[in-house]
Amino acid sequence: AQARIEHHHLPSCWADENDMEQVFGNLIENALKYRDHSRPLVITIEGTEAEEEEEVVFCVTDTARGIASRDLPHIWKSFLRVATEDDSRGDGLGLAIVKRLVERNHGRVWAESVEGQGSRFFFALPATPPERRHNDE
Repeated sequence: AQARIEHHHLPSCWADENDMEQVFGNLIENALKYRDHSRPLVITIEGTEAEEEEEVVFCVTDTARGIASRDLPHIWKSFLRVATEDDSRGDGLGLAIVKRLVERNHGRVWAESVEGQGSRFFFALPATPPERRHNDE
């Protein structure tokens, strides 16, 4: 695919390592599957610490095809494929699995996208174990 993957600051968070490997893997795989062949694919991964919310927010940005605004609210559903009919790969589970794994690790997930320009997938995870946060309150 001749994609370029860049990463910036990736802070620590409280989550299962295997789950996070799958989350990042699914987001990168989707960008590769749905790349726009007319321009180079760049995938950027970064994270920020939000101290007031005691969470870490990660963002995976791509220059793939993007998602139509009408489809964006539905991308987290199982077996949903919003790509064009010429795409034969994929079973519509990648983003549903991302959502399930992030939520299983006490996080939340959302996305922004512009059709024809690319997408930004965000997920927030606890910076510390949930029991530690509750004991400090």
